[in-house]
Amino acid sequence: MKLKGCLHVHTWRSIDGYLPAQLVVNAYEEAGYDFIAITDHFRWWDKSATAKEMVILNGQEISPDLYPFHHVGEVSYKEKRRWWEWIPWWPRRKGVFRILNHPQSAYGWDTVSVELYRRSAFPSISLFVSSWNIGGEPVAKRLSVKEINQMLLDEAYRLDAVEISYIGIVCPEYWQAYENGQFVKPVVVTDDLHTLADLGRAWIEIEAEAKTELAIIQALKAGRIECQVKQSRAML
Repeated sequence: MKLKGCLHVHTWRSIDGYLPAQLVVNAYEEAGYDFIAITDHFRWWDKSATAKEMVILNGQEISPDLYPFHHVGEVSYKEKRRWWEWIPWWPRRKGVFRILNHPQSAYGWDTVSVELYRRSAFPSISLFVSSWNIGGEPVAKRLSVKEINQMLLDEAYRLDAVEISYIGIVCPEYWQAYENGQFVKPVVVTDDLHTLADLGRAWIEIEAEAKTELAIIQALKAGRIECQVKQSRAML
C-alpha cells in the first residue's frame, strides 16, 4: 500500500520549534498524511500527542560527536533507547533509520571553535560558542554529491539515507542527482517543519505492507521511497 509521510518534524520541545505536538499532529493528519516522525533536537518524542489514524514514529535529530557539523535524523518504531544505546559507537538496532539531514546547510562553525570542540571537556559549550563564528575560516559547507556518497558508504557514520531538502526547499544539485540515480543510498525530502507555514512543501511516498510503525521502517530500509515536492516551492 502507498503511504504519504514526513520524516522530519519539530515541536516546541526543540529550541527552534514553536508548536505544541498535538497541533502539529492534527495539522498533518488533516492534510492527509499517513505517517510522520517527530524529530526534536536531542529528545526522543515523549508520546504526548495522539492521532486518530495517522502513524507517529518516534524520532530525534542529533549532531553526533563523529560529525558535529551535520545533523542526523533518527527514526525508530521503538519507544525509547535503552541506556547503553546512547553510546555513540553502539551498534544500531534494526528498527532505527538514520538520515543525513539537509547537507546543503552550512552552520558556519569555524576553525577556532572546532579546536575548542575537540579539546573541550564540555563539547556542548564549545558548540554553543561556535555559533558566534569566533575567527578562523568556516569549515561547515554544502556537501557535494560525491562527499555525501562517501559518508553514506562509510560504516562509521551508520547512515541509511540522505535528505536533499532544507525546510522543504529542494537543492537543485541534489534533485538532479536524485533523478539521475547518483546517490548510493535512499533519498528523502521533508518539511523540516518548525512552523505551520512549512507544512506540505516536501514529502515522501512509500510502498509498505501495512500502515504500522514496523512496516513503515521496513519499507524505508528497503528503499521503497518516492520523493515529492510542491511545485511552487521546489528548488528555490
